[in-house]
Amino acid sequence: VSSYSNLILGMSNIISCSKVIVHRQPSKAYRIQGGTGGKAYISIMFCASATGVLLPPFVINKSKRLFQEWCVGGPQSTGFENSDNGWMNQRLFCRWFEQIFLEHTKNMSRPLLLILDGHDCHFDVETPMLAIKNDV
Repeated sequence: VSSYSNLILGMSNIISCSKVIVHRQPSKAYRIQGGTGGKAYISIMFCASATGVLLPPFVINKSKRLFQEWCVGGPQSTGFENSDNGWMNQRLFCRWFEQIFLEHTKNMSRPLLLILDGHDCHFDVETPMLAIKNDV
């Protein structure tokens, strides 16, 4: 299984709507819909096998806390977390490894090969121990 680590996407509070709520140069908006008023950045961890099997994505929002409304509407079994800067860190990588990778590969024959880049979030104590325990 190959890992596409931390694809960072700039998202401008995407809202799907079919009509204009506010004209181009309003003096006063009569309705504000969705969004935070600025750009928000997220990281998404993707993992795919050489045969094209895709694991659910792991979405990391930049925030102090994770709001439930951010965790709906994605692909089934998508993992959602948050960090102060919206990036992957050691704690979140370990959580991805446990909740997404190990959970969705538990019925595959072992050993498994997981190819990672050299990002420092992959190097902690707990994740390699879990990998050894699960024959990865």
